[in-house]
Amino acid sequence: MEAMLEFLHIEAICTELELIWIKIQNDTDIIFENLNHFEILMLIIIGYFVYLLLMYTINSPTYQRICDFLLCRTLRKVTMAPTEEGKQEAEEYWGNKTVCKVKNVYSELPMEPLQDKEFKRIVDELSKDNDLILGTQNFGKNKYKSSKEMHSEVEKLSNRANGIFFKSNPMHYDLFEGNCQMEAEVIKMCANIYKGDVETCGVLDCSEADCIRNALLSYRAWSKDYKGITIPNVIAPQTFDPSLNRAGELLDVEIRRIPVDNNAKMSPKDIAYYVDENTIAIFLSNPDGAFGVFDSIKSIAEYCYRQGMGCHVDCSHSSFLLGFDGVNFGKEDQGNFETKGVTSIGVSLNKYGLGSPGTSCLLYKTRILRKSQYYAHYNWNGGMYTSPNLSGSRYGSAIAATWVKMLGTGKNIYTKKANDIIDSTLKLRADLKERSGHLDILTEETLSVLAFKLKNGDSYNLADFLRNKGFNVVNTINPQAISLTVTEVNNEMLPDLKKFIDEYIKNYLGKNAKYEGEGIQKFYENRDTLLNYIHTKFDLPDLMKNTREEIRLQ
Repeated sequence: MEAMLEFLHIEAICTELELIWIKIQNDTDIIFENLNHFEILMLIIIGYFVYLLLMYTINSPTYQRICDFLLCRTLRKVTMAPTEEGKQEAEEYWGNKTVCKVKNVYSELPMEPLQDKEFKRIVDELSKDNDLILGTQNFGKNKYKSSKEMHSEVEKLSNRANGIFFKSNPMHYDLFEGNCQMEAEVIKMCANIYKGDVETCGVLDCSEADCIRNALLSYRAWSKDYKGITIPNVIAPQTFDPSLNRAGELLDVEIRRIPVDNNAKMSPKDIAYYVDENTIAIFLSNPDGAFGVFDSIKSIAEYCYRQGMGCHVDCSHSSFLLGFDGVNFGKEDQGNFETKGVTSIGVSLNKYGLGSPGTSCLLYKTRILRKSQYYAHYNWNGGMYTSPNLSGSRYGSAIAATWVKMLGTGKNIYTKKANDIIDSTLKLRADLKERSGHLDILTEETLSVLAFKLKNGDSYNLADFLRNKGFNVVNTINPQAISLTVTEVNNEMLPDLKKFIDEYIKNYLGKNAKYEGEGIQKFYENRDTLLNYIHTKFDLPDLMKNTREEIRLQ
């Protein structure tokens, strides 16, 4: 009882501190933006010494929790403060990309409804960039359907189901029984793909990040109810999806990241140094989205089983390809429920599952874990409120479209597509290794994600060059490299990719000449410029300077 009162006392104090922090937010924005780098560094050092002093001189969980709260908030504020110069540079970069591209910008509702012809003209105009992206040699992570697939009969049926269930919300299971039936069947099909049994269950979420948040929510509630853990932490390699850190902030769970070796792998031997009595789960990738590296799931999951901890496996990037008999990968798939110790799995169905964006599946080994993420509020004035996940409402239209796609594709077609993608990725890796005098291949176990970098040169400049040629590649930060994802869409474009890499090596590498591209690499040179780049990207609506009235005056 005393421990419970102490915990509630801590929570009350931290809640008051949160309110105070919100009140002074605007003032601290002004203060930190006017500090130079030296002053910020000194502020961090002084604050850290004060934190250590309080932690080690006052032996009370109340003070320790408050110190952790203040340190976290202060460090987050000083490290996230963008500079004025950097903000201006980023605004110019994004402003040049957005201003004048759209000729109809509505800042308020029209007085009268728009007519069909005007709707069609505006929609056609706004969808030009979308059509361009979906028709290019895209090696990013936002297109998984070929043009043939986009115009197939199954896709037409999927789009029709999307329209029919546009207003459906499976959260209201008593009203939308048909949509809930679709959801249940998608979950069961996913459980079968990932080798579940009769106890395997799950929920559909909107994204990979939702799966991670809800899994963390479930482990937090389960560990509190069954193990009495009130200050939980989880373990994850540095390469695990960054949305885990965001989930940790929201749910007040400490995220302990373990460094990886030169092969971007976390050593199972290092885990024991990070685990303590409050560790509730270990989060692993199968594989990760940046380098395509598979974590050592089998050995780590067995360790979790022995320690009585959860083991969540993120299968959102490409392991859907491995779930079918007849797939020729040459490596045992450990990211399923046949691996002892795996307790939950997250998978994005909109990728290689070819489903609708906004559909991901979170699977649990047992119903006890799924029950831990449920929420019910019994004494609300409006009646009882219940929700199976954090988001509450879900897209019934996306669930219906995904249900159609999965049933309309079938195991045989999924298997053929998987083998084609794996073969294409292995061939690309072999071709890039032939250029080993200029390139380092960072991905050893290649499924569909491949990362490489220049041995002696600016990899970001090469990425700019490839983007200008129509390839939507991704910049990785640690190390500075290029990551690409092979899909059914772009595997026919691999010869062109190799040709352009050779062109860059011939014309720019090792010479005084440098390709003058978008210059996006300058935003990755240090933390400040990168934060400015990110902040301004999310402020894009503010950069849309052409309103409808201004266009009329032109």
